[in-house]
Amino acid sequence: MKKLIIFIAMSIAFVFTSTELFAQDTKGASAEYMELDAVPTFKGGSLQSFVKWVSRRVEYPLAAMNEGISGTVRVRFVIDVDGRVNEAYVVDGVHYLLDAEVIRVVKKSPKWTPGIKDGKPVRVSYVLPISFKMR
Repeated sequence: MKKLIIFIAMSIAFVFTSTELFAQDTKGASAEYMELDAVPTFKGGSLQSFVKWVSRRVEYPLAAMNEGISGTVRVRFVIDVDGRVNEAYVVDGVHYLLDAEVIRVVKKSPKWTPGIKDGKPVRVSYVLPISFKMR
């Protein structure tokens, strides 16, 4: 088992080049890209803070590890006007075991400071890649 070192890779450079961000109006209408006065923040930090938080909590499912299943799960989630994480779902999955683990962790996120547009909180959606690799 020591030979199988679990590495849940979330390269910050990869995350920032691959993460999609878009804001929605407060009525929850269809998504649209817009410039925000302030992007959502996680625990007073940036998206990088959330990436670190997720990486410390994601556990490689033993069954997936035993079967040699690896890959990158892309999860979409919304930071709502009250800062809660809502609507987390897998955009591009790998295997139901990995997909479920990512959703489990993202849904447990503490509140964020919501995004702001024109002085009002807005819904902001992210797509975040989370990679599972064995080495």
